[in-house]
Amino acid sequence: MAATTKSETSLPLNFYSEALPGLLILTLIIGVAGYISFHYQKSSIKQSVSKELLAVEESKVSQIANWLEERRDDALVAGNYSFLAFEIERWLKRGGPPDKGRVGIIQRMNSIKTSHCQDFIVLDTDLKIRLSTNTGKVVLSDSSYRLAQKVLKTRETAYSAIQKPGGLPNPIYIDLLSPLAIDDNEGKRIIGLILLRIDPFRFLYPFIQSWPTPSRTAETLLVTREGNEAVFLNELRFRKNTALNFRLPIDDRRLHGAMAALGKDDIAEGIDYRNEDVLYASRHIPNTEWFLIAKIDQAEAYASIQARAWLMTGLTLAALLAAGMWTLARWHKQSFEALVESQRQAALLADLLEYSSQPFRLDDPDGHMILSNSAYYKLLGYAGEGFIKPDLVGDITPPEWIGFEQEVLEALRSTGLPVRYEKEFLRKDGTRVPVELFVHLRKNENEHPQYYFAFITDITERRQTEEERNMLISELQRALSEVKTLSGLLPICASCKKIRDDNGYWNILESYISKHSQAEFTHGICPDCAKKLYPSLFKEDELDE
Repeated sequence: MAATTKSETSLPLNFYSEALPGLLILTLIIGVAGYISFHYQKSSIKQSVSKELLAVEESKVSQIANWLEERRDDALVAGNYSFLAFEIERWLKRGGPPDKGRVGIIQRMNSIKTSHCQDFIVLDTDLKIRLSTNTGKVVLSDSSYRLAQKVLKTRETAYSAIQKPGGLPNPIYIDLLSPLAIDDNEGKRIIGLILLRIDPFRFLYPFIQSWPTPSRTAETLLVTREGNEAVFLNELRFRKNTALNFRLPIDDRRLHGAMAALGKDDIAEGIDYRNEDVLYASRHIPNTEWFLIAKIDQAEAYASIQARAWLMTGLTLAALLAAGMWTLARWHKQSFEALVESQRQAALLADLLEYSSQPFRLDDPDGHMILSNSAYYKLLGYAGEGFIKPDLVGDITPPEWIGFEQEVLEALRSTGLPVRYEKEFLRKDGTRVPVELFVHLRKNENEHPQYYFAFITDITERRQTEEERNMLISELQRALSEVKTLSGLLPICASCKKIRDDNGYWNILESYISKHSQAEFTHGICPDCAKKLYPSLFKEDELDE
């Protein structure tokens, strides 16, 4: 009986002296591991989010720079449009009256004005506004006036900062100025300036405010520096009426706007204009004084890791009660959660692929289709049931594109780098659709092709736009070719006044000039020749006198 009692009383002692220290040590190990895991995952998430911010920033900086270059090209085309320049010069020489000539010039200006342009303005060499496609009030700000003086002097196209002078119905704009030139016998002459007034609300602001993926707090901003302040150039997501109105001091180095305005191309943690902790990336836009900031709240970026931290704390407390059961339950729970998450992600990926508007195709190395989505079949004109879907890539590729595509794919197999190229697809009804393919190659462990996957874009509208632009350029070149001038030395017969052409033939004076210029002749007889040809008429007149 005593032995039994001793044994029963020693069990708790052994539990507390042996199991509890083990539980405490296990708890400590779990806590330390959880702490390390938390910071490791936080660092991993930070790197992932940083890469996303950098990718968004790089893409937007590149597109904004390209957009500015395209607008510069618009001004160059308008400034070198000879027919428009000649019409404006003739109209100015007449004193610039409000006649049909002015109406025709404005109609021509409207025809070459792009959708980004809210007004097409012509300035004379005194920098006075002479023509505008806008029927309302037109104002030239002081900064644009100084820029116009510079352009008139340097003869180079330039654009102003985003500005907001008072007195206009839409006060925010960018002025793009280019010389209005005429190239004739007198050389290249500047008769004024072309001013394209760009509305940032039509493309720039909506593009800056967009974000490629759903997010509660992600945002891109455009800032510049004025003195000791960072000026926000666009409308903000969480504050209205901020473009050129909202400013922050650059003294506080925690502010993302301050660091960007100081020219820091970097990715870091800081605070934004709401005093919220954010992760941001900033970069300078080439050839401007603008800086682009891509940011996201740290709370959103680290939301998943915060939830995991609370879960780890609960599991650590549970380990104090039953380490073995907790370990087994945790293992099962993690396995189950991983399976559920894997299934959820697979289902989500399948839904995203199926319902995406981006056509997609997955092929084996022989070109047989493994997987595609509805947008792909819609592009090819296949919809509904009861039809045979094309399997091989060759089934939908016109013969003349097969060799080219094989060369591109051979380069992809050699380098392993994704390739982007254009071709045509054959639709179900036999018509063709121009497409752009962005093809990736996945290799197996033996470095052999495992499968190809391609994102496909319908570029019909892009092709139409390019054709329209090429037609415009061709028309301009044709128009320029029709302008004929005479210059240099002309070999002319001293007796009969015939002119020798480049082929050695002698041509009548009127025929040669009409052929090599836009001049036309009417014929009459001067008094001296009339006397020689009709002397009898002149003798009768003298007798009558």
